[in-house]
Amino acid sequence: MAQPLNENNISTNSSLNSILNQNSQVNITNESDISLDENNTQYSNSILSENLISNSSNIVYIGDQSSYNNSNKTFNDFIQNVLDSSPAGSTFIFNGSYYHGLNLIINKPSNLVSYGTVINSSSNNPVFTVTENASSTNITGFKIISESDGIFINGANYVSIINNIISTNGNGIYGINAHNLLIMNNTITNNAKNGIYLDNIENSIIKKNYISFNKIDGLYLTNSKNIEILKNTFYSNEEGIKVDKNVDSLNITNNIFNNNGGVSKKYAIVFNSISNVNLKNNTFNDNGNGININAETNNFKIVSNSFTGGNIGVNFGANYKKVSKGLTLEYNAFQKGTGHCLEARDSIYEELGGIVVGANWFNGNTNNGFICPRIQAGIIQASLTQSGSNTFNVIYTYNGQIVTNLASFVATVFVNGVGQQMSVSQGSGTFNVSGGVGSSANVNFGGSTESFNVNVQEWKDNNNQNQNNNSNNNSNGTTTNSGSGSQGSSTSSGSNSGTSSGSVSLTGNTISSTSSSGESSSSSSSSSSSSSSSAGKTSQASSTAANSPVTKALSLDEDSFRVLGIPSLLLLIIIAIGFYYREYIIRFLKNDLKI
Repeated sequence: MAQPLNENNISTNSSLNSILNQNSQVNITNESDISLDENNTQYSNSILSENLISNSSNIVYIGDQSSYNNSNKTFNDFIQNVLDSSPAGSTFIFNGSYYHGLNLIINKPSNLVSYGTVINSSSNNPVFTVTENASSTNITGFKIISESDGIFINGANYVSIINNIISTNGNGIYGINAHNLLIMNNTITNNAKNGIYLDNIENSIIKKNYISFNKIDGLYLTNSKNIEILKNTFYSNEEGIKVDKNVDSLNITNNIFNNNGGVSKKYAIVFNSISNVNLKNNTFNDNGNGININAETNNFKIVSNSFTGGNIGVNFGANYKKVSKGLTLEYNAFQKGTGHCLEARDSIYEELGGIVVGANWFNGNTNNGFICPRIQAGIIQASLTQSGSNTFNVIYTYNGQIVTNLASFVATVFVNGVGQQMSVSQGSGTFNVSGGVGSSANVNFGGSTESFNVNVQEWKDNNNQNQNNNSNNNSNGTTTNSGSGSQGSSTSSGSNSGTSSGSVSLTGNTISSTSSSGESSSSSSSSSSSSSSSAGKTSQASSTAANSPVTKALSLDEDSFRVLGIPSLLLLIIIAIGFYYREYIIRFLKNDLKI
């Protein structure tokens, strides 16, 4: 099986390698960056008519379109003839600033290069069509504008599309029946259909592209396998990625998804088929919704991703079902969403005990509860530890262990109402508290309804052995505040080696769900006992983490309970009373009729 391309083996053409300099960025800005031929001969723009073309060592230089004055042949036909008549493997350097009305068909391996040249198609044909006979073709450095698709890859393999800007009335890049494609460092924006549309594609890489403002999907995949989607930015597309039918072996890693889905509350990623998918270390910010899982999951891993803002984090749709190795959803961080972090309202799939996922960090919309009642999840805890004179560490743990593979994310920490940014990496973050020893501060994470009080202790360096004993009896002068925070304003007495107190466990090992009154209930577990009082709309029970690392959620849909639960209960009571006193009621009715 052929292996995917990577940026280190973009081209086997030695002439193109000398032009692009593969060991540096593929971003050519001016002619001085380029060795045009073996003799470093500079090309002159003064070539006219048929002399527009200069050929040296299979490198063809194409001058500005305004220099062409042959009325017997269109400029498009003229350039097409040059492409067709040149040897396979030739490099064509478009040296003009603007070319209009070009619809070029690449029928043999070729390298097409420009330095920001605008190339425009006014017809219903793509600017570049790469046919099955043109495998190992490279297209680099163009600004492509088209009434149709920008680049159409039709059956060609080992095609590289690098460092282009593509805006069209169709699909930016449209590929079918091909393998080993490399789509890298492109800006694919404002396309009337999809940014990239791939059908029946194998062993290909989509990397470091900026894909934005596309009217349908940033990237659409169907009938494809072994696709790497790495380090791209998907911004303000109708939907970021749609994985449609028959897609297998997909790696989506280190991408950024911002503002996709919009006010229509569509998704950053939609999965309509899932087989051997790895979704890891991606960042989701302010999308309509995060991920929609609407298919059977066969070995689907959603691990160490960050979800901030938007509505739902991960949604289990009507067609969700776990099969084979199923679903792994763990070590993700959810914060500041307006809906459930995990939602399964539309799912009809019944899993024993509900849909069960792993441990995640939830700091979402606490007014609605963190997760849907149909879902069970392990809850990552957070505790505060003083680590400097005015510095506190936030440590994220599960079952007493620091979660080093928790997603990296940026949290907003409000200390006495003043916000500061805290970067969380490998399960910990640091923030500062103003004030001297003995001062206290109110701490809020992400503007949620949870608030915590911390006290600043006298702090001694752990490495100073003469400072092991201090007035607070802190062995190293550090203060650990641990306890169970609730969704309202709460205080609790925490365990600590000194004398400080404060409620600082941000969630505990909890399941949050919505009850019939619309208030939230949760169960928490902690490795040390603690007490808490809540001014919010919550109730909590405490248990030992070792015995209950995952607590059970409600299995009823809260809205169904609200609508049907109380009336149904009253009806049952009336029927029971009527049945019990039926004889007396019959007699009463008979006597009443006699009167």
